[in-house]
Amino acid sequence: SHFYRPETFSVLFVLLVFWAMFRLLDHKRYVDSMMLGSLAGLALSPKVNVFLIVLPVVVLYVICFLKKPNVVSFVRDSGSLIRLVSHLLVAATVGFIVFALLNPYAILDVSTYYSDITAQSGMAKKAGLWPFTVQYIGTYPFLYQLKQSIVWGLGIPLGIISWSGLFFSIFLLFRSRNWNVADVLLIVWLVPSVIFLETFEVHFLRYIFYLIPFLVLLGSRMCVSFWDSSLAMSLVARRSGPDVGIQLYRPKYILRRHVHSMVFLFICISVIMTAFHAIAFQSIYLTPHTAVQASEWLQNNVKPGTK
Repeated sequence: SHFYRPETFSVLFVLLVFWAMFRLLDHKRYVDSMMLGSLAGLALSPKVNVFLIVLPVVVLYVICFLKKPNVVSFVRDSGSLIRLVSHLLVAATVGFIVFALLNPYAILDVSTYYSDITAQSGMAKKAGLWPFTVQYIGTYPFLYQLKQSIVWGLGIPLGIISWSGLFFSIFLLFRSRNWNVADVLLIVWLVPSVIFLETFEVHFLRYIFYLIPFLVLLGSRMCVSFWDSSLAMSLVARRSGPDVGIQLYRPKYILRRHVHSMVFLFICISVIMTAFHAIAFQSIYLTPHTAVQASEWLQNNVKPGTK
């Protein structure tokens, strides 16, 4: 858009929340919980629809302080449970204070704040209820937002890679016996958020803006994984080449021998196309908004008082 939107601040603060979560994972100090709570309060301040950030935060505290999160461990390890609850209370208290300081009328005038949130939620849930949402009538959940984010948001190479990275990470998570904490936190954040947003009939692209950096991160990790796997495959094929005789000319061997080069070429093409898309996208902001242009044309070409 050519006008101010709070999503930029939401993206920044949500990214900082994840930074604070990994800091807490490393140190497990109360000051880290205070920092995490304050950043969570900041993230909720511009737009309250990032409230699902509490899911990875709670999962993180369980991972940090309860080695075996089940009823038996709760009873046997009361000390860890007390630390878990105390850290959560510290984070929640600091988060509430920060949110209240930045949104005082959310506390001083709860009824108006709630009615405003309800009105915006009603607008998003029912396409056509407000005039500027008519365009979303009949659009399909998930598919519409997927197309918009790939074609117009990130661009075709990066968009496909980013969304594929999410599915790739889910696949790795369920395939591995030893879960990576970072994967767990990111998926717990992304999957419920996407499902929640797609319960709306209105699909503004900015609704998923604060998820985009995490999708790009997972897509990049997928590319790095392909890079490492293809490199290992190509090295093994080339080392065994002199010993396989006629096998050298088989398509399967040739594919394994050159698969790393193909992955390298794919990544290079994706980076170049993404750069061109970014330049083209940025050019939108080099000219005034079309509504402003139309208004200026009317002022210059239509006489005052014309009906």
